[in-house]
Amino acid sequence: MNIKRALAVATLITLPFAQQVHADVMGSVDGRSADLSTQADLSVEVNANQFAKEFDWQGLRVNYKVNDGLVVFADAAKLNASDVPIDTITANFEGQSFGGGFIYNVPELVSGYSTAVIASYHTGKMPDKEDLTLGGQPTTFDLEVSAMTARLLISPEQPALDNGLSWYASLGYSKIEGGLKARGAEFEFEDLTGFAGGVGIVMPFSFGEGFLGFESHDGENLMGGGIRYAF
Repeated sequence: MNIKRALAVATLITLPFAQQVHADVMGSVDGRSADLSTQADLSVEVNANQFAKEFDWQGLRVNYKVNDGLVVFADAAKLNASDVPIDTITANFEGQSFGGGFIYNVPELVSGYSTAVIASYHTGKMPDKEDLTLGGQPTTFDLEVSAMTARLLISPEQPALDNGLSWYASLGYSKIEGGLKARGAEFEFEDLTGFAGGVGIVMPFSFGEGFLGFESHDGENLMGGGIRYAF
């Protein structure tokens, strides 16, 4: 596959990803109550996330509760981008991401509800999986993305059902930077920012919790879920 215009390639490949995703990119849907006092001192979760038709990631998150008002977490994920347009063709990318953040409890903000602030940062690198050429020479393109997000998480103080099923909602703001590298050339783009909202459910189990979540920005949907094991 011959790529003729490096700058055009960088623009076409990066912007479809960055302009649409303003949730916790490369992390996980929130999937938890905002009441940190009820959560385990240490927990490990596995999660899977799908954005539109092109992007998905499967991740591992480790949570550590410093105290009843603060939880810190670290993430690692496998990233996949399918059928991403590059000039007149499409390409597939696969790579890894790493990141982390914290959850800070904000008590008595809304009567009858628990509230917390979540902040996170993630960075990922995805080499292409195609036999691409640039100027007649075999070339590997690396798509690199970083994302920072902060959002308010709210959940009811009491579960919705007798079996412990509860819900949560969030509203946040993110900043995403993207770029592409090929054969020593590097292209960076204007920072992209936006608001996103999300809702989800959390179900307690003997081993921990299960969760499902949905997030949306400008009509583009992100769905994810996972299982959290408490220790």
